[in-house]
Amino acid sequence: MSARYAGILAITACALCWGGLITGANHLQATAGVTFHDVMVVEALGTVMAGLVLSGVRWRKLQVSSSHWSRLFILGLFAAAVAPLCFYPSLDLTSQNNASLLAHTQVIFIVLISWRLLRQLPTRRFWFGMAVVLLASAMVTSRSLDKLLAIQVGNRGDALALTSALAWAIGAVVGKGLTRHLNSASILFWRGLIGVGLLLVVNLLVFNHMPTLTGPLLALATLAGIGFTLYYIGLKRLSVSELSLFELATPVFALVFGALFLEEFPSTFALIGSGILLGGLGMLVKE
Repeated sequence: MSARYAGILAITACALCWGGLITGANHLQATAGVTFHDVMVVEALGTVMAGLVLSGVRWRKLQVSSSHWSRLFILGLFAAAVAPLCFYPSLDLTSQNNASLLAHTQVIFIVLISWRLLRQLPTRRFWFGMAVVLLASAMVTSRSLDKLLAIQVGNRGDALALTSALAWAIGAVVGKGLTRHLNSASILFWRGLIGVGLLLVVNLLVFNHMPTLTGPLLALATLAGIGFTLYYIGLKRLSVSELSLFELATPVFALVFGALFLEEFPSTFALIGSGILLGGLGMLVKE
């Protein structure tokens, strides 16, 4: 199996994990009083756990040279702290459709940043595939033509969701650069630890909230850790633009898990969008 196909399998499995994470978080928020503050910290904690497991709890594998600290801090700041701090509150200020769709525009930011910094210029086939996948993702998250056509962008929640997309894009590009010099264990561990530290400070000083870890939340942390481990396996083998597109399979898996475990059955419109999305990803696999 080529490195590219291994990367595609890894990021697809990552999307599967994150689909389960979204479903589980939504269920806990609806039934157990879990807040987005808890989910943010749990996601970051999951990456710390994954880094420790991959390192075999050996400090030698987690050590990094001083030349990489600035980029690790940028990764933890933007991907593990700024992005979730913008995205989750946006759900209270705008519709979930708007927030999800704007968060998915990170692939556009990634293409632009990668072209400017990494000199990775996508092919025409990639641009076409990106347009197809983004349209299909919009269909999946909006779930009906009326809701898709009714989307209006312009309030503070939309601005926060768009900022989260930019922050995740910065994290993806910086993470790609780090995979050339550091092992996945050290990236996961320090990304998560920096994120946990920043999120706890913000939760205490701004929201006056200290997350409480329960069994279900620890299960979500484990799922997040597995997902991020697969993410960095894929990131080592794919361009950052390509990886971000295959991540968009997440809403499809979330639909499946919602139907299986929460009895939230998708609309015909969402199913058509899922088919188009998977077809678009299949086209990109052959690129």
